[in-house]
Amino acid sequence: MDQKIRKQNKKELAISLETVTKGFLKGIGWLLGFAANLEKEGKDEYAEQGEITGKTKSGKEYRGVYGFRMKTGLNRESLRIIKKLPGESTENKP
Repeated sequence: MDQKIRKQNKKELAISLETVTKGFLKGIGWLLGFAANLEKEGKDEYAEQGEITGKTKSGKEYRGVYGFRMKTGLNRESLRIIKKLPGESTENKP
């Protein structure tokens, strides 16, 4: 009996891991497509923020805030942090 329960739990876990993995990859694909569309439109940043409100099944009210920000591409300033670019001096520039 105990082995049947363990096998069933393993099957359920395998199904849920597969579902999570598919959802994760689908989300990453959507983000990459969204970033490509931003690049095509000539935009380098997208930001959205808002508030979520509602009631639970028990009637309690809830409220939350969210924010989403995406930047595309790298600028020379962010590359300077990683490493010195060829032809640039090592002096700190203001």
